[in-house]
Amino acid sequence: MTMLNWLQGKERGRFLSSEEGKEFFEEARRRIPIRFNTEDPVGSFIGRKKELQELHIGLQNERQSVISQMASVTGLGGIGKSELARKYISEYSNDYNGNIVWVNAESEATLVESFRRLAQDRLRISIKNVDGYEKDIKSIVEEVYVFF
Repeated sequence: MTMLNWLQGKERGRFLSSEEGKEFFEEARRRIPIRFNTEDPVGSFIGRKKELQELHIGLQNERQSVISQMASVTGLGGIGKSELARKYISEYSNDYNGNIVWVNAESEATLVESFRRLAQDRLRISIKNVDGYEKDIKSIVEEVYVFF
């Protein structure tokens, strides 16, 4: 609000400090929905309405005063677990203010890479410490959770 008042000329003669400007834009950036590593479902996705509804009910019933909700979709390979999740995202992402993060957990390596990319590319969290060395993955994951 301070920045808006200043831009509209309501506070003539007062300039925002560099720190106040940075704080304003950082707060604005945090309000932009985060969408990471998601894909649309295939165009031929049909049916599975019962499964989509059960997934939605399960996530909504678990909702408390927490930052995130989690669910697992399990089954044999090739039965459409990922497509079900993609369809859920396309239908219900607005229930999560558009914040959708898809972490690839196929292996430990892909899990680590997903968190590194999320931190660095999407959230602008440095993956290097003050000495210029890469942070360990635990630190990166903690900073991602702090961000949200």
